Amino acid sequence: MPFLTYLDPASVDPADLVNRDAIVSWLRASLDSFLRAPDKSRGRAVALLGDRGIGKSIVMREVVDALREAHAATTLVAIVDCRGVGDQRRLYHEIAGQLVDQLGHRDKALLDTARLLETVASFDSVERRVLEEHITHYKGALKLGGKRNLLRVLGVSYDVALGRSKQIRETLEGTVSFNASRLREAVVALFADLRAHELDVIVVLDNLDELRHEALVDEQLRTWLHAEIDGLLSLARAPIGLVVTARTYFAGSLSRQIDGTKVIGRLAAEDHEAIIRRRLEHEADDIRAAFTGEDSERCITALAELAHTPLALLSWFRYLAENELHCSDAPARALEGLLGDRFANINAKIIEEVVAAYEDPYAPLSAAELQQLCGDNPAIFKQLLRSQIVLPVDFWDPHEFVLAPELQFMCSTS
Repeated sequence: MPFLTYLDPASVDPADLVNRDAIVSWLRASLDSFLRAPDKSRGRAVALLGDRGIGKSIVMREVVDALREAHAATTLVAIVDCRGVGDQRRLYHEIAGQLVDQLGHRDKALLDTARLLETVASFDSVERRVLEEHITHYKGALKLGGKRNLLRVLGVSYDVALGRSKQIRETLEGTVSFNASRLREAVVALFADLRAHELDVIVVLDNLDELRHEALVDEQLRTWLHAEIDGLLSLARAPIGLVVTARTYFAGSLSRQIDGTKVIGRLAAEDHEAIIRRRLEHEADDIRAAFTGEDSERCITALAELAHTPLALLSWFRYLAENELHCSDAPARALEGLLGDRFANINAKIIEEVVAAYEDPYAPLSAAELQQLCGDNPAIFKQLLRSQIVLPVDFWDPHEFVLAPELQFMCSTS
């Protein structure tokens, strides 16, 4: 059995990127022009959009990693994968933590300023006395030259001040609550302090659409999420380079704040074949040898033509390889066992009926049509949405849905 040790379908290693030169050049030129601009008082915000698994994050990594190396002396980079973060407050804490890590060998006053924000962002609410005790370790921030924007914002918004004596700290009463909007002001203030000391910042909000994907099935949660996204995108007014990656169906929330947007499209079949072969280069010689026969070559070619996205392609390939089906002359049929492994909690017959209803996998079906296929059972319909078997055309107005790319192999067998 050719068990693939290193092939991770979700890998975003830039070394595995295939034929995205045009989009890479666009993103690099956009960010590079910001980093080289004499006036950075206004930031630059760009977005990469595309279907699930199309390769947004790997394109971003190719560009941001190269810029990080080229501008290492003057640029800090914070890349936050929004999956699992939950809300903007925790995302701000993650940004602050990454900046602290990168400031460790730089100016002590800047480092303590960033540590101050990291500490503040770690609390939802905290007793004033306890907070002051925590931040007293970062008195180096008082030595920061210039306007000291972060200290000013914390003083005005929360009456937080460094340099208070222990006697005064012990007499403080009450609780401080850090709401998202004021915390965002503090983050922007830190960016301003860094810029004033000739340090640029690139912030990446990767997979923004998955901050709280479950909002798709809950209108009230979706309203809350829309406000969260608006809050996060307000970072575009900071003196930073802001990069957002999100699925195309999230586009409706981006247009007001983003300066430039590019949609990443489908690769050609020969590019898909190149993706598989490049990933196989990481495997041991004996594993690679298992994929050199004519039957395996035909199977790879068939998968490459069938797949819409690299993620779907690599997920299919890995399943076939690890189930000794990589020489199948009918790979779409061989992939049918993937349903039981991937969606064990959903009746396979319902999935098959849903797929069969898609005469064209790129043409949407209405929510009413899908609910009918689910026997008008709202719980089953929600299962389809939570498991991302079908995906909305518009996340913010989810009334039409397309078939997930990973299930499109079934269209050739239905």
